[in-house]
Amino acid sequence: MNPVYRKVFVLVIALMVLFAVPAQAATKLVLWDWFDARAELYKQAAERYKSVRPDVEVVVEVYPWDEFWTKLALASVTGVGPDMTQFHNEQYEKFEGQLAPFPDDLFPMEEMNAEYLMFDQAFNLDGHFYYMPAGIMTGAVFYNVDLVTSAGFPGVPGSWDEMLEMARKLTRIDGSGTMTQAGFSAQDLGLFLDLLYQHGGFLYGEEGVTWGDAAGREAMLMLNRIYSSGVSDTPAQPVSGSFEGGQVAMRYNWTWYGANLSYSDVSWDVAPLPTPSGTGLPARGRNNYEVGLAVLGTTTPEKQRLAFEFIKWLWDDDEFNVVDNKTLGRVPAKVSVWQLPEVMEDKVMRTLAEVAPYTVYAGTIPGWTWDVLYAAWDDVLNQRVDPLVALENSVDVGNALFKEQPPKWIVERRYTPPTR
Repeated sequence: MNPVYRKVFVLVIALMVLFAVPAQAATKLVLWDWFDARAELYKQAAERYKSVRPDVEVVVEVYPWDEFWTKLALASVTGVGPDMTQFHNEQYEKFEGQLAPFPDDLFPMEEMNAEYLMFDQAFNLDGHFYYMPAGIMTGAVFYNVDLVTSAGFPGVPGSWDEMLEMARKLTRIDGSGTMTQAGFSAQDLGLFLDLLYQHGGFLYGEEGVTWGDAAGREAMLMLNRIYSSGVSDTPAQPVSGSFEGGQVAMRYNWTWYGANLSYSDVSWDVAPLPTPSGTGLPARGRNNYEVGLAVLGTTTPEKQRLAFEFIKWLWDDDEFNVVDNKTLGRVPAKVSVWQLPEVMEDKVMRTLAEVAPYTVYAGTIPGWTWDVLYAAWDDVLNQRVDPLVALENSVDVGNALFKEQPPKWIVERRYTPPTR
């Protein structure tokens, strides 16, 4: 055969072989979540990631909250399930030893500690961390701008005394005794924990619960003062309306509420929770350090690496960080992001950036704590039991449960307020 023809023949055969072999399929990584709005952000990110890593396909699946944790517990043992998953820090004890540690070459612990607020106390469980820091949420006062300003107030005062006096002037009760406008709606157990930390107290000690100590008594008396002052709606004195409807001037809520209000017509703003002193010391209240993605230990090493690379890419994107946290009513835990205009222009994130350093992350509070404190709080809210008696009863029950199921990942006493 002519040498030239031979070369052409070989080239044609090579091309035929090349195009006859199908393109290698991308490695699929399955990601689970329970919250549709956040899952949509992950889906959008997965599409963008294709241009960065066309060899990786991230598939997002959503399950309802209760079903999610049941399925995840099974997947963490069988290996049949997601490669990475949205996580919640209060679930860690149930999944201890079943999550893959984040690799130090992608996520150096020293850098993480420097970049993320309270990282060491909230995430350094054993020299490693097992879920990505996302954002911080806490309690605040949401207020109706029209009602507050029309009454001559520029905003929410910093101290409880001033705030309750303002709430009295904003409360309306008609001739039949019906509350038509609540000055300050505070029907939430979370307020007791905020007041506990504001008075310098803690939930636990080495041998039992400590929420009944002097700080806890002050917190419970303050809570009772709010409920008995006539400014807040209670079961005995409900308000004929809602914050969204314009019948509540101020409302205590955790900041996820801001995301809900973005869909309402009410003119609203948000302010830091008042304190006894009017300052952030010793603490402004409790926070929960909301987390991002985790990688299951049953995921193969090859897929684990790809999952961590995706997580690294995702949380290095400041735009995603801001949108993700705005969607859930949080401030990004990555402090450098706070300087972005998108953060400072958002009323919820701006307020959280101010107060988050003065809030206490307790750790993974066991479920029995919530049950015990809820019973005491409900007794006070409904005025069934003297507040200090309700508190004392909760301490007795809490101490018994503490001995049976001692809390494991509690870091509240590592809280250190900023020096500024």
